[in-house]
Amino acid sequence: MNPDYFLFGIGIFWIAFASIQDLRKREVANWLNFSLIFLGLTYRIAYGLYYSNPGYIRAGAASFIMFCAIAYALYYGKAFAGGDAKLLMGVGTLIPGDSLYAVISNGLIFIFVLLIIGALWSIFALFTPLAPLKWKSLKKEINKRKIKYYIYTAFLFALAALGASFVYNNIIYSVVLLIFSIIIGGYPILKAADSGMVIKVRPKDLVEGDWILEDIKIGNKTIKKTVHGLSYSDIKLIRHYGKTINVKAGVPFVPAFMISFIIMVFFWVSGNSLVSSLWALV
Repeated sequence: MNPDYFLFGIGIFWIAFASIQDLRKREVANWLNFSLIFLGLTYRIAYGLYYSNPGYIRAGAASFIMFCAIAYALYYGKAFAGGDAKLLMGVGTLIPGDSLYAVISNGLIFIFVLLIIGALWSIFALFTPLAPLKWKSLKKEINKRKIKYYIYTAFLFALAALGASFVYNNIIYSVVLLIFSIIIGGYPILKAADSGMVIKVRPKDLVEGDWILEDIKIGNKTIKKTVHGLSYSDIKLIRHYGKTINVKAGVPFVPAFMISFIIMVFFWVSGNSLVSSLWALV
């Protein structure tokens, strides 16, 4: 039996649980992310030692390190919250392959798929109760931006997709171009929505990592706005003074992990790596 199948089972179970938690509480517990990292690395080490396959251990370590670097970049770039970044690190231990080339190529393709699925998921979520979006705020933010230029570009990509389907007779080119048209057209809307998703939160409902919009002065102390969000001590101080504050909200992103991971598993179980399967489609 392929050793990666066990990693797939762990990943599907853990990410499904994290998705439910994210949808219900808008956060992913640290114990869930850290246990995924522990299980993924431990399994790779145990398998590599038992079957005298050090390459399996090295590949897992390389994949984990690469995903940690990407997670930190997305976190400090404010693209990912802390829970999403830690989950990405955990997924790094589950990337299939027993060579550096296999895990690096499969890992980069997974990141690419995740970003596309994440963009499409975020656009979809805007039109559901998952997004705490005030439509008046969205309209105001959209009016500030040159949305029409993005829409024109998206329309050109859509026309190119239609042309590719006739010229090349290959649906893959059309699908890829259509996806890019959706992302280009949806990008300014997502940015506008990001600015418009601000909610008032009572002190008892605050959680670590909540992003505040500006520095908050409470008594003789100031809580600074940082990329890390609110700390436990910050929340204690806010609760002590009973101050309701505005925080930046977002849509639950972990379901995009679930969809992307299932896509990776599907290609791998079908008999090919994710990389070769995608090239074969083209």
